[in-house]
Amino acid sequence: MAWTSPKTWNTNDLVTANDLNQQLRDNLNHLYSLNNSANAGDLNANLACYSSSPVQIGTYSVTLTTVGRPVLLIFSATAKSAAGGTVYFQWYKSGSPSVALGLPEYSGLSTLIPVELSIVHQVGAGTHTWFVAWNVATATAAELYRPVLFAVEL
Repeated sequence: MAWTSPKTWNTNDLVTANDLNQQLRDNLNHLYSLNNSANAGDLNANLACYSSSPVQIGTYSVTLTTVGRPVLLIFSATAKSAAGGTVYFQWYKSGSPSVALGLPEYSGLSTLIPVELSIVHQVGAGTHTWFVAWNVATATAAELYRPVLFAVEL
């Protein structure tokens, strides 16, 4: 919804429902319409990782067409390391090297741990796609449950 230039009000002006809709509702809708993208994928999925090099988590990604403002990227999931090892997570932008330092997560054998990795990434105007990659320490395996990726232009 487009922005409507506010009316100049005078004493004793009658305020109608149309005035309120146009001057308040429509302009508030314009201000609060955030440019965002989310990918919750299959919330019943059980993903496994055996790689010691970063690999994309399934086919999960978020795509956003921006006007050039910073983008808040949020990833959350629940992870478990089968051998009580370390699992690493890192945001990547398609076609580019990583955009954030990784986040190591430590898990005892069969212990579920919450994972949350948020960054603010400055990009130019255009369409951009991000994904999260993960890897495990040598000779370990990891499982991931309910991954969610979210992007919003600030």
